[in-house]
Formats: sequence, structure tokens, C-alpha cells
Amino acid sequence: MANPPPFEPLGDRQRSFEFRYTVFNVSARLDERRLEVRAGVRTSAAPIDRLQHLHVHRDAGRGVDELLLSYALPGGRLRRIRVFADSGQAGFDALVDGLLARRPDIDIRELDRREAWDRTGSRELDRIVLPGMMAVAIIGLALMFSPRVLHGLDRGEATIDAAALAAGERPETRNLTVEGRALLDGVLFADQDPGRADGPTTAWLPIVDPDWRPGEPVGVLLELRNRTRADILAIAEQPRFSGILRDIWWEGLDQRRRAAFDKQGLALTADLALVEYGATPGSDLAITIGVIGLLGTMMLAVIVALRRRAKASAEKAQRIPLNRPRGIALDDDDDDDRM
Repeated sequence: MANPPPFEPLGDRQRSFEFRYTVFNVSARLDERRLEVRAGVRTSAAPIDRLQHLHVHRDAGRGVDELLLSYALPGGRLRRIRVFADSGQAGFDALVDGLLARRPDIDIRELDRREAWDRTGSRELDRIVLPGMMAVAIIGLALMFSPRVLHGLDRGEATIDAAALAAGERPETRNLTVEGRALLDGVLFADQDPGRADGPTTAWLPIVDPDWRPGEPVGVLLELRNRTRADILAIAEQPRFSGILRDIWWEGLDQRRRAAFDKQGLALTADLALVEYGATPGSDLAITIGVIGLLGTMMLAVIVALRRRAKASAEKAQRIPLNRPRGIALDDDDDDDRM
């Protein structure tokens, strides 16, 4: 923002105001020609004769008072200044009174905060921040679900025995049918509600070659999600297990589960293959599209609602004419100055 020219001494017609905002000492000077506010290293100025609106918002919860001013530039565009103070600052209240004494016609304190923002042509943060946060969430979810997208595009199928998979052999596709036998005495169950011992849970079931011997490391785990213990026992009796190999980027068994297997005396290979039982490319795509699509729909609805509200407020504001400028404007570079 361009620094305004220094004040011209105007004798008794010039008034000074001092108040605090958090760690800042804020000073304001008001004469018949302009207002100047300094907070730290930042300075804002506005011509008194081109002021259009004055609104005060007192946020008791945060302990902050806010003065919102707007003034007209040549051509009619509005520029805003925001001045903040800790609640109860006498200098802040005196500044408001001083401005209204010179320009009582700009008083819009009877409006609520949203209407005042709309009247001055400003945008409240929820019109930007809320859709922005949702957009960031969608991007984050898209990144988080990107392995599932890659799985969903994988339409191949392969059959492999547990020994080859444990030895590091990887087919071109991750849609696998693993042949081997389950080690029921090595199964690891996820934490669950003790009162629902028969309810669905997640378990990791070691799958080994028929010639596997106790003490040898295990290189294949079958992940069973949302299964009862009865289901898990039935699945363990099968000789073949179909699912998706989870080995894209951050997929795989986390360190906490590895430590749990180690604690119960079962060694795992470094290049462990984790296969999610029953998972299919179609289910991965459906989950991804469903989650991201739902959030995207919610974001679109929020944007539409905010735009409709902004349009309605703008139409209402257009029916109320601006105060007529009576002099040459003092310009600065910022569209919205905050003090």
C-alpha cells in the first residue's frame, strides 16, 4: 500500500486516538480532510468526504471490536478499511464517535455483520474459506484414494502360490488368487469392543506354503475386513484366497501390526505381501467415486447457496444509493486494508 502524505496541522480541528489491539498500539488521527490509522508498520488512510459506510462489530467471545469503513474511488468502486481493537478501548469508541460527528450519513451500525459486509462490497471469509477447505479436503481424499483408483483400473487376474509370493515374485496384475494354507494359530485380530466378541472385526491371517515349517518367516498375510470370527474360521479352511495385493505407495502392513506379530512370536519377511481378501477393482472404484463424489456434491451445494445469498444481498444493496463523493479521493493500493 502506498504511504499517504503526512498530516497537515489543522489546530483544534485535528484529533488523535490511541488504543490497543493484541500486541499492537494503534493510533488514529482525524481531521476535516481525512482519517489516518497506524498499527505497527502498516498505515491506512481514507478521505472523509468520500466515506460511504461505517459499521462496528463487537465480538464478545473473542474480545475484539471491529470498525469497517468503506470509501468511494473515482468511478464508484469501493475500497475498505478495517480497524481492530481490544474490547472496551475508549480510544476506539472515541474514534467511531468522531467519524460519525463528521459524517453521520454513513452510519450502518443497525445492520448485522453479514449485511454490512455485503453493503460495503466485501466478502465474508465463509464464502472463500468454506469452499476452499472443502476443495482441499477433496484433493486430500483424491490423493489418499489414488491407490484404489489404480487398483480399480487394473483388470488383470493371476494365480500364484504362497511360496512364490513370499519369495518376492509379483505378477503384472495385483488381482491375485493365492494358493496355500492358513495359519490359524498365528492370526491377529484388530481391537474390538469386548461386549461384541461375535461382531465384525478385522483380522490378519498368515498364508504359507504347505511345506512351511514353524519358525520360518511368513511372507503373505490375508487381510479380512468386517468379518465375524465364524467367517474367518470358515475362510481359513479354503485352499485358495482371492483379493487385491495392497502394495502401492503407502499400502501394506503398518509398523504397529508388525510389532504385534513379533510380540506373539511370528516373524514376517521385509517384503511382506498383504492381500485384502474379497477386494475387487470394481469395489475400489465404487468406494473412491462414492466418497469423493459425495464431498464434491456437498461442496457444489455450498458454493451455489453462498452465491445465491451474495446475489440477493447485492440486489438489495443496489436499491440503496451510495453517498455522493464530495472531493478528490486519496487512493491506496490495497482493496481491503486491515488494522
